[in-house]
Amino acid sequence: LAPHSSNVPNPYTEEMKKERRRSQMPMSLIVPMSPHSLHKSGAIRKVVRSRLKEALRLVVVRGARGSDAREANSAVLDENDAAPEKWVMKDWTYVFKPTLALYKSPMPTIVDEVRIGLRSVKSMAEKLETRWQLRTASPNRDFTRTRPLDRKPSKKPYRG
Repeated sequence: LAPHSSNVPNPYTEEMKKERRRSQMPMSLIVPMSPHSLHKSGAIRKVVRSRLKEALRLVVVRGARGSDAREANSAVLDENDAAPEKWVMKDWTYVFKPTLALYKSPMPTIVDEVRIGLRSVKSMAEKLETRWQLRTASPNRDFTRTRPLDRKPSKKPYRG
């Protein structure tokens, strides 16, 4: 490999690194698929996984939403919704269980469904986080006991 001269652009400049980081999804993602659960063809499973990842990337990074009546085959990008903090929780792992409908559906439909799902999961996760914070913030709460000690067990022990 020849060293870079002054007239050849360096492909690893800081601007390019920042651009690459902007297009990445800041989330942990698991997509479990098997021949039994989805389809026996590995090519179809690969297409389903890539379509799901692309729809997630479009929603989280680019703020995409499904098409309007005018654009039937394309998703609409909205830079106001392009904040990853709006769609995903930090330090959470997202598990998606895709179906074969993902293989046959148009991309705007998939993008709309992903938006609905991420919005729902985000709101439930925020409620859980606040409950967990309140639970750990209570200094008088004792987590070692699961029931009061003065109560007798509800079932008699088995004596065979």
